[in-house]
Amino acid sequence: NNNDNNKSSPTLFQKLKWENFCEKIDDPDQEIAYLLNTLSKEDLACFIDIRPYIHRSAYSVAKWASLNQIFHLFRSIGLRHLTVVDDHNEVVGILTRED
Repeated sequence: NNNDNNKSSPTLFQKLKWENFCEKIDDPDQEIAYLLNTLSKEDLACFIDIRPYIHRSAYSVAKWASLNQIFHLFRSIGLRHLTVVDDHNEVVGILTRED
């Protein structure tokens, strides 16, 4: 019976609650270890295809961009997030309006 299997092997949604994501963990390695110990092999094998939701022509700035340029982008375009890239166009950070 599927219900019996679900009771003996809780799903991801039964293991983690939204409160788990509200806790501030200062050590990222501790957070990763916690997740790896909490999730089952089946949970770790799951994925969500987010490609339909990705904006492929998102704005980005070079890591040496001036604060004036960045401020102008946020204000004129109404951005909430801005990706910072290096010389190889690899992401090195993300700026938000609050930054």
